[in-house]
Amino acid sequence: MYNIITVPSKDIRAIAREALRGLWKPAIIGSLIYYIAITIPSLILGLFGDVAGSFGILLYNLLVTGAFTYGFSMFCLVIFRQKKADYTLIFSGFEMFLKTLSLFVLQSLFIFLWTLLFIIPGIIAAFKYSQAFFILVDHPEYSASQCLSESKRMMMGNKEKLLCLELSFIGWVILAGIPTGCISGIAASSMMYSGGTSFAMQLISYIAELPIVIVTVYMIVASVVLYEMIIGNLVPRIKSNAYSQEDYNERQSHMSRDSYKNPSPYVDDTSIKNRNTSATEINQESDTMHANDSAECNNSSFTERTFIPKDNDEEK
Repeated sequence: MYNIITVPSKDIRAIAREALRGLWKPAIIGSLIYYIAITIPSLILGLFGDVAGSFGILLYNLLVTGAFTYGFSMFCLVIFRQKKADYTLIFSGFEMFLKTLSLFVLQSLFIFLWTLLFIIPGIIAAFKYSQAFFILVDHPEYSASQCLSESKRMMMGNKEKLLCLELSFIGWVILAGIPTGCISGIAASSMMYSGGTSFAMQLISYIAELPIVIVTVYMIVASVVLYEMIIGNLVPRIKSNAYSQEDYNERQSHMSRDSYKNPSPYVDDTSIKNRNTSATEINQESDTMHANDSAECNNSSFTERTFIPKDNDEEK
Protein backbone atom coordinates (compact mmCIF):
# COMPACT_ATOMS: atom_id res chain seq x y z
CA MET A 1 0.00 0.00 0.00
CA TYR A 2 1.51 3.31 -1.08
CA ASN A 3 1.00 6.80 0.30
CA ILE A 4 -0.63 9.60 -1.66
CA ILE A 5 1.56 12.62 -1.06
CA THR A 6 0.10 16.09 -0.49
CA VAL A 7 3.27 17.67 0.92
CA PRO A 8 4.07 21.05 -0.70
CA SER A 9 6.86 20.94 -3.27
CA LYS A 10 8.85 23.52 -1.30
CA ASP A 11 9.01 21.12 1.67
CA ILE A 12 10.25 18.30 -0.57
CA ARG A 13 12.92 20.59 -2.01
CA ALA A 14 13.93 21.62 1.51
CA ILE A 15 14.43 17.98 2.50
CA ALA A 16 16.47 17.41 -0.66
CA ARG A 17 18.71 20.40 0.15
CA GLU A 18 19.18 19.13 3.68
CA ALA A 19 20.17 15.70 2.32
CA LEU A 20 22.69 17.33 -0.01
CA ARG A 21 24.22 19.51 2.70
CA GLY A 22 27.93 18.73 2.72
CA LEU A 23 27.49 16.43 -0.28
CA TRP A 24 26.92 18.91 -3.09
CA LYS A 25 30.43 18.48 -4.48
CA PRO A 26 30.45 14.65 -4.66
CA ALA A 27 26.86 14.66 -5.92
CA ILE A 28 27.76 17.05 -8.74
CA ILE A 29 30.87 14.99 -9.58
CA GLY A 30 28.71 11.86 -9.76
CA SER A 31 26.25 13.64 -12.03
CA LEU A 32 29.11 14.77 -14.27
CA ILE A 33 30.38 11.18 -14.51
CA TYR A 34 26.92 10.04 -15.55
CA TYR A 35 26.62 12.89 -18.06
CA ILE A 36 30.06 12.30 -19.58
CA ALA A 37 29.47 8.54 -19.84
CA ILE A 38 26.32 9.21 -21.87
CA THR A 39 27.44 12.13 -24.06
CA ILE A 40 31.16 11.87 -24.84
CA PRO A 41 31.03 8.43 -26.56
CA SER A 42 28.07 9.69 -28.58
CA LEU A 43 30.12 12.72 -29.56
CA ILE A 44 33.01 10.52 -30.71
CA LEU A 45 30.70 8.20 -32.65
CA GLY A 46 29.35 11.23 -34.49
CA LEU A 47 32.73 11.59 -36.22
CA PHE A 48 32.08 8.51 -38.35
CA GLY A 49 29.75 10.27 -40.75
CA ASP A 50 26.07 11.01 -40.85
CA VAL A 51 24.64 7.53 -41.39
CA ALA A 52 27.20 5.42 -39.54
CA GLY A 53 27.56 8.01 -36.80
CA SER A 54 23.81 8.31 -36.24
CA PHE A 55 23.42 4.53 -36.15
CA GLY A 56 26.33 4.22 -33.71
CA ILE A 57 24.90 6.88 -31.40
CA LEU A 58 21.46 5.24 -31.46
CA LEU A 59 22.91 1.81 -30.71
CA TYR A 60 25.16 3.10 -27.93
CA ASN A 61 22.35 4.99 -26.21
CA LEU A 62 20.09 1.96 -26.49
CA LEU A 63 22.64 -0.35 -24.88
CA VAL A 64 24.01 1.76 -22.05
CA THR A 65 21.32 4.27 -21.01
CA GLY A 66 19.41 1.70 -18.97
CA ALA A 67 22.51 0.55 -17.09
CA PHE A 68 23.68 4.09 -16.37
CA THR A 69 20.19 5.22 -15.33
CA TYR A 70 20.00 2.33 -12.88
CA GLY A 71 23.47 3.16 -11.52
CA PHE A 72 22.75 6.87 -11.14
CA SER A 73 19.43 6.09 -9.43
CA MET A 74 21.29 3.88 -6.94
CA PHE A 75 23.94 6.59 -6.48
CA CYS A 76 21.27 9.18 -5.56
CA LEU A 77 19.41 6.79 -3.26
CA VAL A 78 22.62 6.03 -1.35
CA ILE A 79 23.39 9.74 -1.03
CA PHE A 80 19.98 10.33 0.53
CA ARG A 81 19.79 7.22 2.70
CA GLN A 82 23.39 6.80 3.83
CA LYS A 83 24.81 10.32 3.36
CA LYS A 84 27.74 9.09 1.28
CA ALA A 85 28.78 9.17 -2.36
CA ASP A 86 30.11 6.05 -4.05
CA TYR A 87 31.01 6.77 -7.68
CA THR A 88 31.37 3.08 -8.55
CA LEU A 89 27.60 2.70 -8.09
CA ILE A 90 27.06 4.64 -11.31
CA PHE A 91 28.44 1.64 -13.21
CA SER A 92 26.63 -0.98 -11.12
CA GLY A 93 23.89 -1.35 -13.74
CA PHE A 94 26.22 -3.37 -15.95
CA GLU A 95 26.17 -6.15 -13.35
CA MET A 96 22.54 -6.74 -14.35
CA PHE A 97 22.86 -5.51 -17.91
CA LEU A 98 20.06 -7.50 -19.53
CA LYS A 99 17.48 -6.52 -16.92
CA THR A 100 18.33 -2.80 -17.06
CA LEU A 101 18.36 -2.94 -20.86
CA SER A 102 14.94 -4.60 -20.99
CA LEU A 103 13.52 -2.13 -18.46
CA PHE A 104 14.79 0.84 -20.46
CA VAL A 105 13.47 -0.59 -23.75
CA LEU A 106 10.03 -1.39 -22.33
CA GLN A 107 9.76 1.96 -20.55
CA SER A 108 10.73 3.88 -23.69
CA LEU A 109 8.42 1.76 -25.86
CA PHE A 110 5.37 2.29 -23.64
CA ILE A 111 5.99 6.04 -23.43
CA PHE A 112 6.44 6.22 -27.21
CA LEU A 113 3.23 4.31 -27.89
CA TRP A 114 1.24 6.53 -25.54
CA THR A 115 2.77 9.59 -27.21
CA LEU A 116 1.26 8.48 -30.53
CA LEU A 117 -2.14 9.26 -29.01
CA PHE A 118 -1.02 12.91 -28.77
CA ILE A 119 1.50 14.50 -26.43
CA ILE A 120 -0.46 14.53 -23.17
CA PRO A 121 -0.92 10.72 -22.87
CA GLY A 122 2.83 10.37 -23.44
CA ILE A 123 3.57 12.81 -20.62
CA ILE A 124 1.20 10.94 -18.31
CA ALA A 125 2.91 7.66 -19.23
CA ALA A 126 6.33 9.17 -18.47
CA PHE A 127 5.16 10.08 -14.97
CA LYS A 128 3.42 6.73 -14.58
CA TYR A 129 6.62 4.74 -15.22
CA SER A 130 9.03 7.25 -13.68
CA GLN A 131 9.77 5.23 -10.53
CA ALA A 132 10.68 1.99 -12.33
CA PHE A 133 14.46 2.27 -11.87
CA PHE A 134 14.14 3.22 -8.19
CA ILE A 135 11.98 0.13 -7.72
CA LEU A 136 14.55 -2.06 -9.49
CA VAL A 137 17.26 -0.71 -7.16
CA ASP A 138 15.22 -1.70 -4.11
CA HIS A 139 13.96 -4.94 -5.64
CA PRO A 140 16.60 -6.38 -7.98
CA GLU A 141 14.64 -9.64 -8.04
CA TYR A 142 11.79 -7.96 -9.94
CA SER A 143 11.48 -8.36 -13.67
CA ALA A 144 11.26 -5.32 -15.96
CA SER A 145 7.51 -5.71 -16.37
CA GLN A 146 7.05 -6.00 -12.60
CA CYS A 147 8.97 -2.75 -12.06
CA LEU A 148 6.78 -0.95 -14.58
CA SER A 149 3.58 -2.36 -13.08
CA GLU A 150 4.70 -1.41 -9.57
CA SER A 151 5.62 2.09 -10.71
CA LYS A 152 2.20 2.43 -12.32
CA ARG A 153 0.52 1.39 -9.07
CA MET A 154 2.81 3.61 -6.98
CA MET A 155 2.02 6.73 -9.02
CA MET A 156 -1.77 6.41 -8.76
CA GLY A 157 -2.71 9.70 -7.13
CA ASN A 158 0.91 10.92 -7.16
CA LYS A 159 1.42 11.88 -10.81
CA GLU A 160 0.13 15.39 -10.16
CA LYS A 161 2.51 15.73 -7.21
CA LEU A 162 5.49 14.74 -9.35
CA LEU A 163 4.38 17.18 -12.04
CA CYS A 164 4.12 20.00 -9.51
CA LEU A 165 7.50 19.08 -8.06
CA GLU A 166 9.21 19.23 -11.44
CA LEU A 167 7.46 22.47 -12.38
CA SER A 168 8.71 24.00 -9.13
CA PHE A 169 12.24 23.76 -10.55
CA ILE A 170 11.40 25.83 -13.61
CA GLY A 171 13.12 28.91 -12.20
CA TRP A 172 16.34 26.96 -11.59
CA VAL A 173 16.17 25.44 -15.07
CA ILE A 174 15.71 28.84 -16.71
CA LEU A 175 18.56 30.30 -14.65
CA ALA A 176 20.85 27.40 -15.59
CA GLY A 177 19.76 27.63 -19.22
CA ILE A 178 20.85 31.26 -19.62
CA PRO A 179 24.62 30.55 -19.75
CA THR A 180 23.94 27.39 -21.73
CA GLY A 181 22.02 29.31 -24.40
CA CYS A 182 24.52 32.17 -24.50
CA ILE A 183 27.60 29.95 -24.83
CA SER A 184 25.95 27.71 -27.41
CA GLY A 185 24.84 30.73 -29.46
CA ILE A 186 28.29 32.33 -29.38
CA ALA A 187 29.93 29.02 -30.28
CA ALA A 188 27.57 28.45 -33.22
CA SER A 189 28.16 31.98 -34.55
CA SER A 190 31.94 31.73 -34.27
CA MET A 191 32.00 28.32 -35.93
CA MET A 192 29.86 29.60 -38.78
CA TYR A 193 32.24 32.43 -39.62
CA SER A 194 35.51 30.67 -38.85
CA GLY A 195 34.60 27.38 -40.48
CA GLY A 196 35.17 25.32 -37.36
CA THR A 197 34.28 21.64 -37.15
CA SER A 198 30.93 20.35 -35.94
CA PHE A 199 32.80 18.27 -33.36
CA ALA A 200 34.20 21.37 -31.68
CA MET A 201 30.80 23.05 -31.73
CA GLN A 202 29.11 20.01 -30.17
CA LEU A 203 31.85 19.77 -27.53
CA ILE A 204 31.34 23.40 -26.56
CA SER A 205 27.58 22.83 -26.45
CA TYR A 206 28.03 19.90 -24.09
CA ILE A 207 30.29 21.98 -21.84
CA ALA A 208 27.70 24.75 -21.85
CA GLU A 209 25.13 22.33 -20.46
CA LEU A 210 27.05 21.83 -17.21
CA PRO A 211 24.86 24.27 -15.21
CA ILE A 212 21.81 22.20 -16.15
CA VAL A 213 23.65 19.08 -14.99
CA ILE A 214 24.07 20.68 -11.56
CA VAL A 215 20.36 21.49 -11.35
CA THR A 216 19.61 17.90 -12.42
CA VAL A 217 21.28 16.60 -9.24
CA TYR A 218 18.94 18.72 -7.16
CA MET A 219 15.91 17.51 -9.12
CA ILE A 220 16.82 13.82 -8.91
CA VAL A 221 17.41 13.95 -5.15
CA ALA A 222 14.05 15.70 -4.75
CA SER A 223 12.51 12.84 -6.75
CA VAL A 224 14.20 10.42 -4.34
CA VAL A 225 12.55 12.26 -1.43
CA LEU A 226 9.15 11.88 -3.10
CA TYR A 227 9.82 8.18 -3.73
CA GLU A 228 10.77 7.65 -0.08
CA MET A 229 7.57 9.36 1.06
CA ILE A 230 5.41 7.26 -1.26
CA ILE A 231 6.84 3.93 -0.07
CA GLY A 232 6.74 5.03 3.57
CA ASN A 233 10.46 5.28 4.35
CA LEU A 234 9.91 8.89 5.40
CA VAL A 235 7.31 9.41 8.11
CA PRO A 236 5.99 12.73 9.47
CA ARG A 237 7.18 14.10 12.76
CA ILE A 238 4.63 16.64 13.93
CA LYS A 239 5.75 20.02 15.13
CA SER A 240 3.06 21.91 17.02
CA ASN A 241 2.69 24.84 19.36
CA ALA A 242 0.48 22.73 21.65
CA TYR A 243 1.51 22.30 25.27
CA SER A 244 3.71 19.39 26.21
CA GLN A 245 2.52 16.87 28.79
CA GLU A 246 4.79 18.44 31.43
CA ASP A 247 3.42 21.91 30.72
CA TYR A 248 -0.12 20.60 30.93
CA ASN A 249 0.46 18.86 34.28
CA GLU A 250 2.14 21.92 35.74
CA ARG A 251 -0.65 24.19 34.52
CA GLN A 252 -3.32 21.86 35.91
CA SER A 253 -1.56 21.58 39.26
CA HIS A 254 -1.15 25.35 39.47
CA MET A 255 -4.79 25.98 38.69
CA SER A 256 -5.90 23.42 41.28
CA ARG A 257 -3.73 24.95 44.02
CA ASP A 258 -5.03 28.44 43.34
CA SER A 259 -8.61 27.25 43.34
CA TYR A 260 -8.42 25.41 46.68
CA LYS A 261 -6.66 28.01 48.81
CA ASN A 262 -7.92 28.42 52.37
CA PRO A 263 -11.13 30.40 52.19
CA SER A 264 -11.30 33.83 53.73
CA PRO A 265 -13.08 34.05 57.11
CA TYR A 266 -15.34 36.63 55.55
CA VAL A 267 -16.71 34.24 52.90
CA ASP A 268 -19.85 32.32 53.72
CA ASP A 269 -20.45 28.64 53.03
CA THR A 270 -22.28 29.36 49.79
CA SER A 271 -19.24 31.16 48.37
CA ILE A 272 -17.01 28.24 49.36
CA LYS A 273 -19.29 25.81 47.55
CA ASN A 274 -19.30 28.06 44.48
CA ARG A 275 -15.51 28.29 44.61
CA ASN A 276 -15.15 24.50 44.73
CA THR A 277 -17.54 24.19 41.81
CA SER A 278 -15.52 26.74 39.84
CA ALA A 279 -12.33 24.78 40.49
CA THR A 280 -13.91 21.65 39.07
CA GLU A 281 -15.09 23.56 36.01
CA ILE A 282 -11.61 25.05 35.52
CA ASN A 283 -10.03 21.60 35.62
CA GLN A 284 -12.59 20.31 33.13
CA GLU A 285 -11.90 23.28 30.90
CA SER A 286 -8.19 22.60 31.17
CA ASP A 287 -8.75 18.97 30.12
CA THR A 288 -10.82 20.18 27.17
CA MET A 289 -8.12 22.65 26.12
CA HIS A 290 -5.46 19.96 26.25
CA ALA A 291 -7.62 17.59 24.20
CA ASN A 292 -8.20 20.32 21.63
CA ASP A 293 -4.47 21.04 21.49
CA SER A 294 -3.74 17.36 20.92
CA ALA A 295 -6.39 17.14 18.21
CA GLU A 296 -4.98 20.23 16.54
CA CYS A 297 -1.54 18.69 16.69
CA ASN A 298 -2.74 15.46 15.12
CA ASN A 299 -4.61 17.31 12.38
CA SER A 300 -1.82 19.78 11.63
CA SER A 301 -1.07 20.38 7.99
CA PHE A 302 1.93 18.90 6.24
CA THR A 303 3.54 22.33 6.15
CA GLU A 304 4.09 21.99 9.90
CA ARG A 305 5.72 18.59 9.61
CA THR A 306 9.27 17.56 9.13
CA PHE A 307 10.14 14.17 7.72
CA ILE A 308 12.61 11.77 9.23
CA PRO A 309 13.77 8.30 8.24
CA LYS A 310 11.35 5.66 9.45
CA ASP A 311 13.97 3.57 11.26
CA ASN A 312 15.37 6.54 13.16
CA ASP A 313 11.88 7.54 14.25
CA GLU A 314 11.15 4.08 15.59
CA GLU A 315 14.40 4.03 17.57
CA LYS A 316 13.56 7.34 19.18
